[in-house]
Amino acid sequence: MKVMVAEDERVAREELTYLLSCHPDVTLCPGAENGSELLELVDQYHPDVVFLDIHMPSLSGIEAARRWRNGSWKGRAPQVVFVTAYEQYAVEAFGLDAVDYLLKPYDEERLGETLERIRRRLASRGRDGGGHAVGTGTAPGIVRAGGDTAGQERGGEGAAMGLLTSAVPGGGGFRRPKLLVDDGEKTVVLHPGAVQYAVRNGRAVEIHTDSLTVSAKWTLAELEERLAGFNFFRTHRSYLVNLEYVSAIEPWFNGAYTVILNDRARTKIPVSRNAVKELFERLGGRRSS
Repeated sequence: MKVMVAEDERVAREELTYLLSCHPDVTLCPGAENGSELLELVDQYHPDVVFLDIHMPSLSGIEAARRWRNGSWKGRAPQVVFVTAYEQYAVEAFGLDAVDYLLKPYDEERLGETLERIRRRLASRGRDGGGHAVGTGTAPGIVRAGGDTAGQERGGEGAAMGLLTSAVPGGGGFRRPKLLVDDGEKTVVLHPGAVQYAVRNGRAVEIHTDSLTVSAKWTLAELEERLAGFNFFRTHRSYLVNLEYVSAIEPWFNGAYTVILNDRARTKIPVSRNAVKELFERLGGRRSS
């Protein structure tokens, strides 16, 4: 595999380059010292993967990966592994579908795990006949996820938000809750079970179903309260997930996990280390050893 290292600190760049050179299947491309140089070198050498420092002069690693992801990049988008000394950027990196997120100082065994993950991705990409994780991959908070909605209804001004209990015709008094969301132009009526996941976006919450994404002026905690009684779980401080849509759980990095939804996009959602145990308990099982 063709690998490029983008790191503005010379010592860190040389260390990572050396560790990568110890793997026989790694072909090293020239390294980049800043974001602008990185874009030029990627366009010239077409690496399979870039080990990308988040903080770099002229263009950050996050911004570089975002360019590859948002479709404005005309060349082939590489896989991305973010490298940094700080954990707090992990969620943003996850949203850009990074293969992995390595913390400095580097650990040889941990790097080996990352390379194995890249090999699997590249092999899968070859079987699928193309497609690149950054640029066309799915990302929580961006992908329009799958699921069912109960439909949309246009409400009048001042329509209440929250749970609406309505009688079902012929249902013998059975009442089904609805979630009313004012998106600024209309009031959208959702069945809570149709919500696949929600993600915090600034001061709002994006609610994802199969056919639409709605932005609500709530906190994630407020939405969680409105969905009480349904099978929702806070996998991370920024994510609320409907466990009915979870199809798989896989390890990610540093004790954290991701859940994979069974929507068309196979959306991935991060699970913080503190939430892993409860997640498995909520799903009715234990992790296999």
